[in-house]
Amino acid sequence: MMTQKRKSPQKNPDKRRVAVYGRIADGQGGLEILSEYYSTLIQSTPEWSMAGIFLETCPASLPADRRPDFRNLLRKCRAKQVDLVLVRSISCLARNTAECLRYVRKLREEGIEIRFEKENLGTEDPALDIAMELLKLLAESEARYLSGKSFGWPAGRRSIHRGREYP
Repeated sequence: MMTQKRKSPQKNPDKRRVAVYGRIADGQGGLEILSEYYSTLIQSTPEWSMAGIFLETCPASLPADRRPDFRNLLRKCRAKQVDLVLVRSISCLARNTAECLRYVRKLREEGIEIRFEKENLGTEDPALDIAMELLKLLAESEARYLSGKSFGWPAGRRSIHRGREYP
């Protein structure tokens, strides 16, 4: 797992402290481009100050709690050093719907806004509540489907051997 060097935060009480989180799947490259893009964006927005850029290369299947830069971002958020988190897309934040919902709620409870650039949604946007509710319903439906599914012999099927039926 490769980790991009983080930018040091700037202190200014009148500005929103903005952090960036990004994850790129192995072999896709582009950490430097993302770092430069977000550095320029934050520096060119007068109301913002840099709280850190957390970019990492890791497989999409890796849980968020096993990504070092994501854990560092959460630690900084809990320490009240971040007001806004910019994320390239919802899929960069978490590997599945349930994980995404858990972290969005956790950051919201801390009073931290999250903006998903690709989807053009933020936690301050009422449309995100609708999108999150739909994601929640999909996650619940997926969980119900998977809990009723046997991954060996299909649930509800019976085996017939020499004229006898076995459950």
